[in-house]
Order: sequence, then structure tokens, then C-alpha cells
Amino acid sequence: MLLETVLVLASVTASPSSTPRMLVSLRASASGNVDVTIENLSAETLAIRARTYLTLASKQAGVSLEPRHWAEVSAPPLPIPTRPMRLKGRARVALSLDVTDLLWAPDRSGFSVAQPLARGVPPGEYELQLQIVDESGNWWRSAGISVRIGLGGAVKLGL
Repeated sequence: MLLETVLVLASVTASPSSTPRMLVSLRASASGNVDVTIENLSAETLAIRARTYLTLASKQAGVSLEPRHWAEVSAPPLPIPTRPMRLKGRARVALSLDVTDLLWAPDRSGFSVAQPLARGVPPGEYELQLQIVDESGNWWRSAGISVRIGLGGAVKLGL
């Protein structure tokens, strides 16, 4: 069973035309990975330097709270500050990620020690989300996927 969620969000800037229009989606795959898709909604080529994260937010009474755990993703073709992502107009990129391969930290400051999922994230139910933030402070977020983290870092997506 595949669960797909899609949401487009970008922060408001002084010049709305300067904010790249991207669709960011995250989907649980049958293999246990998460499939990431980024689509350029503009007819123009976009080049963006940004940081890409997977986040885990705690759930309380079915409501997701602010992210408690962050994993920076540097897999091509996702953008990173030293390598922009270039995407032609109306084009999309897709890749699959294994959340257990990433290092998780309690914030995105870069000062916290990032650890493997089994050591860095306590067992529990969370909402997994993809977040991209560029140099100008614009944010793009996918909708969330329910995930259960078990003992030893076992992951069950799409509850």
C-alpha cells in the first residue's frame, strides 16, 4: 500500500516572483523507503542553493508538533549550499531515501551531535516531513507521513 502526501509552502518575501515555485512531495514506498519528488512549477529553469532535511515531529493527541529530530540530506539531486539544484521548467526529480541511513540531531543548528536513528531518536510515533530552506529563508515543506520508530531504530511508515 502506498501513501502519498503533497503540499506546497513557501514563505512570503518582499518580491513574490523571486520565490521559486516548487512542489515537494514525500511518499512511503512498499520497500520501506520514502520517495521524494520535487517539481519545478514554473516554465523557467530554477537553480536553488538550499539545505534539505527530513524531520520527525512528535504527535500529541493526533496533532503534530514542531520537529524534534532533523536529518540533513545531501543526496544528489537534492540541493545543498555548495551545489545548487538545477531544474528545467516544469521538470521534476525523484529519489528514494532510507531514513535509517541518515544521521539525526535534535535541531538543525549544526552544533548538536548527529547520530544514527537507533541512537538519536527515541521509539514512538512521529510525523515524517521533507523540508527545504534556501539562502533567502524561503521554506518548502511536504505534507507529513505517519511513522513509528521502534526499538533498535525499526521504522514502520504510513500507519
